[in-house]
Amino acid sequence: MIVPSFAFAAVGNVLLQENLVPVFADIELETFNLDPDSVVRAIGPRTRAILFVHTFGIPARVNELRALSQERGLLLIEDASEALGSSIQGKRVGGFGDVAIFAFYPNKMVTTGEGGVVVTSDDQVADRCRRLRNQGRAISNEWYQQIEPGFSYRLPDINCALGSSQLARIDETLSRRRTVARLYAERLSHAPQIQLVREKAGEEIGWFTYPVTLAERFCQKERDRLWAELNADGVGCARYFAPLHRQPVMQGRTKGQNLPITESVAARVFQLPFFTQLTEEQIDAVGNRLEMALGRIS
Repeated sequence: MIVPSFAFAAVGNVLLQENLVPVFADIELETFNLDPDSVVRAIGPRTRAILFVHTFGIPARVNELRALSQERGLLLIEDASEALGSSIQGKRVGGFGDVAIFAFYPNKMVTTGEGGVVVTSDDQVADRCRRLRNQGRAISNEWYQQIEPGFSYRLPDINCALGSSQLARIDETLSRRRTVARLYAERLSHAPQIQLVREKAGEEIGWFTYPVTLAERFCQKERDRLWAELNADGVGCARYFAPLHRQPVMQGRTKGQNLPITESVAARVFQLPFFTQLTEEQIDAVGNRLEMALGRIS
């Protein structure tokens, strides 16, 4: 299974739980997403699938990844957990892989408290997912026919109601998140020490978070100092992701190659406060504190 190393632990966990061997590929510098060229180098005789993530809601290079998977006869799994509302050439993400997933953890655009959904156009995959979430029971009118080991992964009705109520106003939520991202970009566009994410022509970012990357002359020690100073100054920032291939749980359980872009980006990226109620005055205050902190580490 080819996977990006720059991702949440959930990506690696599910592979290890199923006794699969993750083979990590590198990412692109500007998008944080899986680099198709790195995927080509990582594919081996035992590769069965490519799993890619729309990192931070930024659309991945789906056309190249899909063409590659079809050429090599590989399953294409699309992790759109952070990308509800993102689109490519007018088509929403989640419809490019053979199977796609969305997550509803509390920090997502829509939350049910926990859980998520699998989407697919493959009827056999859909039926298997329905069985597995319900103790392995067959979808039939017969009296409880369990045909394989399954799980108790049913999403309770009360959680679904919570998510459905938010889904009804998703356009408003996404519009507000785009506004917050635009205000950040306008406020920080002239800071030479940082690099910002820009939407490409034909793409729309759902803006799960607002990532900022320190310029290449900085290192992890300086990023961590900046993060600590901002949090101490009342600006809640986060550092992620730590590369999966460096995690202790992965040692001796994975294969891969050198991942210089992943390691460079992971050492320099951080997330600014980002939520729909963030005001222009608060964004300006974050910008002021960030610029002062940058001045101290430059």
